[in-house]
Formats: sequence, structure tokens, C-alpha cells
Amino acid sequence: MANEADKPSTKKSSFLREGFRELGRKLDRRKLRQMTSDDRARNAALHEPGREGLGSRHRLFRFCRVSAQIKSVVARTGELAATTQKLEGERTAQEEQRRGEVARFDARRKVLDDLKRPVDAASANRPRNRARRSAKLKRMESRLAAIAGELAAN
Repeated sequence: MANEADKPSTKKSSFLREGFRELGRKLDRRKLRQMTSDDRARNAALHEPGREGLGSRHRLFRFCRVSAQIKSVVARTGELAATTQKLEGERTAQEEQRRGEVARFDARRKVLDDLKRPVDAASANRPRNRARRSAKLKRMESRLAAIAGELAAN
């Protein structure tokens, strides 16, 4: 019996729920219609000054000075574009010249490094050679002293 009592109440609640949902949808449609009509009125108000300006035969003399400034700016833009292109060309030429000088310098440096390498190796060995020579000189001096001692003893 508990199941039978639950069924009618769920039907009523779903009926009420659907009714409230339908009321919400109806309200949303009404809001949408209102927004659409407001949008049309706003667009018409925004386009009206443009239509009036196009329809009238009057020139806008107040803006002649601004028009002249715009034309001078457009002309200056062309000049600036030409100057920019010229400067870009000069920059690329200088870059090529710089690369050539760097390559030439690297070639000269390589030649000098090739010439310097044996000298550096010899100067690195110089302290070792000096130590060997001084050790050899000491051995010879001691041997000479020993030979002189033997001759004096005989």
C-alpha cells in the first residue's frame, strides 16, 4: 500500500514541475521577443544619423581640415613605407658586409692560430726542457767532480 501512496504524489509533483517549467519557458520567450524588439529599435536609432547624412546634400565643411590631415597622413605613410624599404635594403647590405668581414677575420685568425700553435707547444715544453737540462748539467758537474777526485787520489 505504501507504493500506491507514493505513485499519485510523484505524478502530481511531476505535473507541477512541468507546469512551472512551461511558465519559465513562456517567460523566457517573452524576454527574447522584448530583447529582439529593443535590438531593432537600437539598430534603427544608430543607423538614422548615417541615413540623414547620406540623404542630405550638405557637405561636412567642419571636417575638411580633418580630411586634409588624413590625406597628408596617407601621403606620409607612402613616404614612410619607401623610407622603410630603403633602410631595410641598407641594413641587409650592412649585414652582408659584416658577414664578409667576419669571414675574412676568421680566415686570418685561423692562419695566425696555425702559425702560433707550434710556438705555443714549444713554449709549453720550455720549462720541462730547462728542468731536464739543469738536471743533466748537475749530473755532468757531479761526474766531473768525481773524475777530478779520482785523478787527485791517483
